[in-house]
Amino acid sequence: MSRLVFIAALAALGLTVTIAGGWLEAEVTEAGSGDYPALVNQNAVFDGDFAVLKSIEQLAFSDRWGRDAELVVPLGGHAMIIVAAGPHNTCLPVNFPDADARVFVLLPTNLTSPSSRKAPVGTYYDILAPFNSVTCRLSPFRLLEWKPKRSGLLRVTLGENSVSVTVVLAGGFSKPSKPFMVGLSNIFLMKGHCKSYCAIESELGQLYGKLLVDHHATPIQSWIHFPPISNQLVDLDHRQEQSQSFRQNVFGGFDGYINFPRMTHFQRPRLYLEALERTVRLEGLSGRAWVYVRDEPKNIASLKKELEMYRDLAPSVLTMVTTKYRPELASLVDIFAPNIADWNPSLKGHDSRIVWPYVSCMGSCGPNRAILEDTSRNPGPEVHRPDFLIDRPASRIDEYFALLSQARAGGGLYYHAVEGHALYRKGIDVLEDPWNFGGNGDGVLIYPGRPGELGLRTHQALPSFRLKLIRQSIERHWRS
Repeated sequence: MSRLVFIAALAALGLTVTIAGGWLEAEVTEAGSGDYPALVNQNAVFDGDFAVLKSIEQLAFSDRWGRDAELVVPLGGHAMIIVAAGPHNTCLPVNFPDADARVFVLLPTNLTSPSSRKAPVGTYYDILAPFNSVTCRLSPFRLLEWKPKRSGLLRVTLGENSVSVTVVLAGGFSKPSKPFMVGLSNIFLMKGHCKSYCAIESELGQLYGKLLVDHHATPIQSWIHFPPISNQLVDLDHRQEQSQSFRQNVFGGFDGYINFPRMTHFQRPRLYLEALERTVRLEGLSGRAWVYVRDEPKNIASLKKELEMYRDLAPSVLTMVTTKYRPELASLVDIFAPNIADWNPSLKGHDSRIVWPYVSCMGSCGPNRAILEDTSRNPGPEVHRPDFLIDRPASRIDEYFALLSQARAGGGLYYHAVEGHALYRKGIDVLEDPWNFGGNGDGVLIYPGRPGELGLRTHQALPSFRLKLIRQSIERHWRS
C-alpha cells in the first residue's frame, strides 16, 4: 500500500490526516461507541519512521503507539509485538536480537458490513503473511513473535530507527491445562486453494493441522476418508501409501483426545460401533476417543436412541453433543458443549460433567454464502459476550478463555477454522471478504496462501491475528 493510498484509506474512515515527523497524524472526527473506538489509530502521532504498539490489539481499535513497550509473558510462552514502519521504510528488514523471531506482515482487509449493528466498518488487519518483496508494499505493519528465554530490555531496529521492548517473565507455560478443539475439514481446505478439485488434501491437512497445534488447538474432524472396517476393526492405516490414513491425519502429533467419525456416516452403524469399541481398546484410547454425535439437536427423543447405541456398543468411546446440560441426557452424554450464550456454569450437573462451551454467530446467524443464493448479511445485536470475530476488541477472545478457566470448564470448542474457504468456489475470496454466517471471520481462523499470490511460491496456511490472540490467551489462562 503506497503512502497516498494509506492516507486515503484513513481519510475514507472519517479521519483527518496530516504528515507529522515523517509519518502520520490521525485526528478523530467521529467518535466510536460502546466497546468500539473510531477506526484506525485515532489520536496517534507516529513521530519518525518506526513505532511499536504498546499493547497487542486489533489495529482498528488501537492508538497507543510509541518508542517502547512492556510485555509480561510466561516462561515457555510466546511474546508478540506490532511495529509500524514509516512510509519510506516498509520494505526494510526488521532487525531483532532473538534469531528465532518470526516476522509477519499484517495485511489490510476492508470490511464493508459490520458483524454487529454498532461495530465500525473500514480497514482491519487480520491476515498474517510472510514478509517478502510483495507483502511489504501492502502494509506498514508487522507482527514479531518469539519465545523469550529471560527478562530484560530488547532493542528492535529498522534502518537507523529503533524501539525498545521490555520483557518480564512471570510464571511458566509448558502445555495447555485443557483442550481447545477446532474443526478442520480437509474438503474445505482444498476449496480455499483451488477453483476446482486438486489432490492436495494431505499436504494442506498437515500444514493447517500443525499450525493449529502450534497455537495450542487440537484439530477435529480432520480425516480425509472415513476409515473402513477390516477384520472387525476400524482400519486406521487405510490409504497410508497416499498419506491419507486416519492415523496419519488424526494421530500425528496431536496429544489428548482423538476424534472419530460419528456412526451416521456409515451404512452399517452397528457394525461400525462394534469395530470402533474393539479398536479403541486395542489402541489404548479408552477415555480419549470421542465422537461428535450431533450438532445442536432439536429432536431429543431421537438423539437419546442414538446415544443408547453408543453406550451399548461402544462404551469406551466418549460421546459429545453441542447442547446445554440436560438431566435426561446425563447418563448418555460424556461431554456437553453448550453455546456460551446458553451456558450456566453454576447449573447443577455441570460440576460433575466434562463441558466444552463454544462460541458461534451468537444470534446473528445468516445464510451460508457457499451454498445458498441468498447472500444477505444480518448484523447481530450489540451484546457483550466472547466471540472470535475480526471487528471485535482483543478482549473478547481473552474473556472466553478466562471465563472457561474461572468456571473450571473441561475445555473449549470452535466449530471450524476454515469453513469460509468454501466461498472461493463461489467467487468470494476470504482474503478480501471474510463475511459468512454471523459476521466477519466467522469460520475463518486460518487463511489460504496460494502460489502466485502475495509473493508466495507454494501453498501455505496463513494464520490470522485472532489465532495469535487465542494462543496468547491460552498461555495466560490455561497454564498446566
